[in-house]
Amino acid sequence: MRNWRIVFLVIVLASVAWMGLRFGVTAEVSAAELQQTPDCSVAYDKTATPGEVDAGGVVTVSLWVQATGNCSAQNSPVDVLLVIDRSGSMSGNSIADAKQAAITFVGQMDLTVDQAGAASFSSTGAGRLDHALSRDGGSVSAAINRLFASGMTNMQEGLELAEAELGNSQQKALNAPVIVILSDGFHNETSTSSLFAAANRIKAKGIRIISIGLGANAVSSQ
Repeated sequence: MRNWRIVFLVIVLASVAWMGLRFGVTAEVSAAELQQTPDCSVAYDKTATPGEVDAGGVVTVSLWVQATGNCSAQNSPVDVLLVIDRSGSMSGNSIADAKQAAITFVGQMDLTVDQAGAASFSSTGAGRLDHALSRDGGSVSAAINRLFASGMTNMQEGLELAEAELGNSQQKALNAPVIVILSDGFHNETSTSSLFAAANRIKAKGIRIISIGLGANAVSSQ
């Protein structure tokens, strides 16, 4: 029997959501995922203290994993595109929190094997790839730090920019492709059905999408 206890300090923006589902606090472990085999039985649990915090607050998330049988850890490198909403509604604390969280995230990655990149979106046609996938964390963070808020909100364009970057030759064949989108959720260009269709198409390619709602009025349904 093996026991692992992993503790994270997480900067909590307001809420963490999967597309369409909303939680107070959640955390994931990508660096040491456990093999699931007939010879390996895994039980796990997690706690967050405190359970609720204000934007910019700090919460300790503890994850307990107990494995019984023939279990071994394996590294799971990732290629992550951070997609940041820089529309006008993100002005002030929201864009500042988004940049802080994204830069902190890049700093926690193992860039000897992982890759990070950044894209951003606002009005239709104004979305851009701010930094290609790279192992240069300082360069990616500098690109994120240059973002400022203005314009409307075409979340679909941001997702599709990330989709294109994760589909090019920079993406490592052995790295899991992931999109982390940070937004207040007020998608107001293209239809909601078109946005969801794009997200579903991207997920069907095996790309994982994680969305983080920013601000007390974040729209979790988008």
